[in-house]
Amino acid sequence: MKKRWIKLLAVLIWLAIWFVAAIIINDSLKFPGPVETLKALFGNIISGEGFLQTVLTSLFRILAGLAASFLLGLVLGVAAGIKKGFADIMEPIVTVIKSTPVMSFIILAMIWFKFATVPIIICFLMCFPIIYSNIREGIANTDDNLLAMAKLYKVRKSRVIRGIYLESAKPYFYSAANICLGLGFKVTVAAEVLASPDYGIGSRLYDAKIYLEPVEVFGWTFIILVLSYILEQLLKLAFRNKSEGAPANGD
Repeated sequence: MKKRWIKLLAVLIWLAIWFVAAIIINDSLKFPGPVETLKALFGNIISGEGFLQTVLTSLFRILAGLAASFLLGLVLGVAAGIKKGFADIMEPIVTVIKSTPVMSFIILAMIWFKFATVPIIICFLMCFPIIYSNIREGIANTDDNLLAMAKLYKVRKSRVIRGIYLESAKPYFYSAANICLGLGFKVTVAAEVLASPDYGIGSRLYDAKIYLEPVEVFGWTFIILVLSYILEQLLKLAFRNKSEGAPANGD
């Protein structure tokens, strides 16, 4: 409870700083304050004008990209953690994905795919290496004594993977998932800004830029923060009572 009050106090302090800064600048066209931002936000909600569809479409793209990266990263990460030869095969492509600027991927995806699917693909590409690397590391750090015991008692391979390898990788997966939630929102919205599909928070941000409406940018950014916070809390709920503390390999 004390931590919650401290977090609330921190939020209120930064809101106060934002409010004072807006008063000092005194130019809502360049730097809207929290009052103008909330008015614009509620105006969008009340007007209806595709607000719900915009939010749900972006949320679907983010979740689809995350789900694909989680699934493939988990499968390939387990395989790479168990078989070093497979890890060597995967290393070049994972390194390329990590090293290539996200803008390059967005531009190529816009050339090759439909604009509406570009954000999903970008979210997957940016999150997959993080999930894969952390799962692989978690599998590689599995306790050798447990593996020796399983071999001694001739435990089935499927049970070894599920009961020993995956249990060892859980804290690593949790750390990677935490990183990917924030990253997934950023790259998905960035891809929407460039691809500008019919619906999407990034498309609304692009419109705000075209019509010079920074208050709309602040309002939609607030929506992104709220959605990201909700998903983060859901993730914490899903992993409650699970072991934590493993380092995240986000390089």
